[in-house]
Amino acid sequence: KEIIKAITGYDETQVSAAIASINTSYDSLINALITKNQQEFVSKMGSIWGCEQAKNFFAAYKTDIDELASKITTTYESVVNAMNGAAQTLSNMAGSTWSTKTFSSRSDTLDTSVILDNIGGVKGIDMEEAESTLEVLDSVASSVESALEIATTAVRTSGFVGRNMQEQLEGSLSKIKDAISSKFSEEKVAVSNAIKETVDMYSTGTDNISSNFAG
Repeated sequence: KEIIKAITGYDETQVSAAIASINTSYDSLINALITKNQQEFVSKMGSIWGCEQAKNFFAAYKTDIDELASKITTTYESVVNAMNGAAQTLSNMAGSTWSTKTFSSRSDTLDTSVILDNIGGVKGIDMEEAESTLEVLDSVASSVESALEIATTAVRTSGFVGRNMQEQLEGSLSKIKDAISSKFSEEKVAVSNAIKETVDMYSTGTDNISSNFAG
């Protein structure tokens, strides 16, 4: 039997599996960016940093993370729609039918209401706890990377065959992965620097006050 070396078309089963994995990647990504971030970082910081500065800082952090989550939703939905559209077109060409795969978008946002202007009446920061809590962001970043890798792995066997369709999709997902990863890494560095600067400021300031109190 002659082997067809340059067939062009799509594998319905693989396309369906790839879209399912991209949906899984999206859910995992939002869980990392919002849920894990909320439970393990923001809530913890609410118990160790309380003042007007903290409220302003986390209000800005919420804006950045919420905007990133919204862009991720738009991007992933676009990818799923594009894959559905391509499969539908190829299906029509083959005289077959394609059952559109759904994308369930989420509107999760970060809740920073746990950040107050005082902790038990005291305005300030637990310097040791604040620095150690920053390690949680490394864990969040790792979860973000793992979620993104699910999507890039999925499209390596997307089911689109020939005419560089597979390669173009892989390239697109790679760019998306790098952009999201880079954006969160920038956010993580900015947060780490800001909190470390705050800790240093409190450390220097309170040392000076202590010296003054000592006469």
